[in-house]
Amino acid sequence: MCSSDLALVGAYRLAGELAAAGGDHQPAFTRYDAALRPLVAARQQIGLNLRLMVPRTEAGRHVRNALVRLPLLKAASAVERRVQARNARPLPEYAPARSGSRQATLAAERTAKHRQDQP
Repeated sequence: MCSSDLALVGAYRLAGELAAAGGDHQPAFTRYDAALRPLVAARQQIGLNLRLMVPRTEAGRHVRNALVRLPLLKAASAVERRVQARNARPLPEYAPARSGSRQATLAAERTAKHRQDQP
């Protein structure tokens, strides 16, 4: 999952959790954080690819430069993308918000009040 994928998943999850909580941000943020934290932690781990691309020594830079020129690197990258796609977890389904529901009305009232309080 690349950074833009993580951003899209995060936006979807946040919108879904806010809708499921009827606009009440506190429980929505708690559920959102619990759902996204493992994904973010996995993305932040420094893997072999990053270690190869940012070597600490001059010899490491020479090895990196030689590896980048090999066609094998493109094949390995394609395999890695396929493995990541297979390991992807499906996103949860959220119920669509109903415009006439009590939760939607409360959320709209909170938004209107917040806008009035803005200078």
